[in-house]
Amino acid sequence: YAHDMGGFVGTTTRATATSGAPPFHEQLRVEDCLCEDIIGQDHPVGVNYVKGIVVEGCRFLNDTSVTPMDNMAIDFSADTHQAIARNNYIRGFMFGMKCETHTGGGGGDAVRDSMRVLIENNTLEEIGLTDSLTYLGTATFGLRLSGRDVVARGNTIRARTVGVTTGGLGYGMVVTNATDAESHYLIEGN
Repeated sequence: YAHDMGGFVGTTTRATATSGAPPFHEQLRVEDCLCEDIIGQDHPVGVNYVKGIVVEGCRFLNDTSVTPMDNMAIDFSADTHQAIARNNYIRGFMFGMKCETHTGGGGGDAVRDSMRVLIENNTLEEIGLTDSLTYLGTATFGLRLSGRDVVARGNTIRARTVGVTTGGLGYGMVVTNATDAESHYLIEGN
């Protein structure tokens, strides 16, 4: 159980060749957790450079009367491989969840693909912005998919209604191809 804090689970550093550390965190499981009012720019689960992560059966609940700036429930970023987000309940975030390919991170033009990602049977409610922050309204999303071999199946996305007279959520789902390789997406039953 976590509440009234920044992030809950995060990995952020990819080891360099000179550090001697492994380049990835491996086999991370986040199951049956309750996170309430995770605030600021951090996310309950925000990971980079992970091979094999499962986030399942968790509840991520934010106060629906406010919108923490740039807050997202689950973020599979830069080189997250074999990731699963399944059967989670998310309420009251600016953004829902994403898998993302990073380009140019750390200098140069390196492409760090997230790949083999399954986002399945999640319920996202009250996602988006209140009227006090509508200048960012078109940038908000329930799901954002950018990577290789990504499946989004059976998810429910509902826009923010509390404190909102118009708008609230920019996009239910955004799909982009930022990789330098072929991308395959399966989107069904959402």
